[in-house]
Amino acid sequence: DLKDIQSEEARVISGAQFQYVKTQHGIECYAMKISDLGKTICYTADTGPGTDWSDLGTDMDLLVIEGTYLNKDVPSGPRGHLSIAEAAQLATNLKAKRCIITHLYPMYDKEEIYKEAKSSYGGDLYLAEVGLEVEV
Repeated sequence: DLKDIQSEEARVISGAQFQYVKTQHGIECYAMKISDLGKTICYTADTGPGTDWSDLGTDMDLLVIEGTYLNKDVPSGPRGHLSIAEAAQLATNLKAKRCIITHLYPMYDKEEIYKEAKSSYGGDLYLAEVGLEVEV
């Protein structure tokens, strides 16, 4: 049974609570927060720095967030993607216990990405890669 996603609307699917927030992006895109069994995971999807996260709350067990640019490469003007530093700062602001940064440009050095992210985030930090598993 397919249903359109709406911001501000929560749904229960197989016992898990799903909440959605429309993100700042060139095409319609939604982040989602999934809560079940006392744990919370949030996936930001593609998002720009103007997205309002206030409806998702804080204290997430895991935040999977896109971080596309190193600070030196952030384009000017409106954009539908975060820098690594913006992603890490958002993880801090949302009080995420663990953070996986994804949507990484393959040309970037992973150590440089990690260093930039750690300058703004003190929790458990991971860079997305095939086969990565994180316990929640």
